[in-house]
Amino acid sequence: MNEHSPVDLGELFATMDVAKAFSQPDQLEIAKCLELCSRKKGEPVLLQGDEGSFLAFIAEGSAGITKDISHTRDAEVFTVNKGGHFGELSMIDGKPRSASVVALEDLTLLCLSRENLDALARHSPETAYKLLLELMKSLSLRLRDTTHELVFKV
Repeated sequence: MNEHSPVDLGELFATMDVAKAFSQPDQLEIAKCLELCSRKKGEPVLLQGDEGSFLAFIAEGSAGITKDISHTRDAEVFTVNKGGHFGELSMIDGKPRSASVVALEDLTLLCLSRENLDALARHSPETAYKLLLELMKSLSLRLRDTTHELVFKV
């Protein structure tokens, strides 16, 4: 675990975009499952193709999401800023990472592993369900934006 108390992590989690959907007690339940992580500017956070079992909420900084489209070139997909999250696809489906993530600034992350999500589901199923629903809403918005971009780029 880390040296931060669930209350400290709860305060950080409360600043995340997804946290708005939760009561303070639910935020604290989620915070008990989070681990604080950090990366320096320029450091990779995730690499496309790697195995992955966690998602990360950005408490400080921003991260660039890139997709390897050839052996010599990456395409920038989008930027995730403070309050946003990434890594949920692999955490949910257990498949390799679909993109790479690099720290555009020094990053402070709140990481949620699949194991800790499973523990939350056993301990507080309604909170876990609501968290997954909020993550699905976010994925849905990203998919709609991507579809819109594809249609209008043609």
